[in-house]
Amino acid sequence: MTRQLTLNFKLRFDAFLDFYQSHRDVYEKFEELAIRMRESRERYAARTIIEVIRWNTHLGGGADFKINNNHIPYLGRLAMLRNPCLADFFELRPSRHDVKDAELLKECNRIDQELRNAQRNTKDRLAVDV
Repeated sequence: MTRQLTLNFKLRFDAFLDFYQSHRDVYEKFEELAIRMRESRERYAARTIIEVIRWNTHLGGGADFKINNNHIPYLGRLAMLRNPCLADFFELRPSRHDVKDAELLKECNRIDQELRNAQRNTKDRLAVDV
């Protein structure tokens, strides 16, 4: 049973990291809305912020916004880790699928660095082609 729980956790965490890498803009919008909401609220629900993003994306004529609900706790944790103003903004409920904060931050920072390097390499190639 413990081995299966560990496998489920690993699959969920890896799925979140894949989502984060492919949809960095969703995290940025999530963080922006959380910071705006923090100005008027002590606490708020990460799920509600995702629903607002889904709603606005749909009404704005954007592509269907797909996010697995399993990713929402990771988005909330990451936002609180990266922004001191969001500390304790979301309630964290214990789960057997919890990830260590340091691991979440490390992996997301690694992805961000890879994306920055890829953008830099693209700019360098474009400069050489000109």
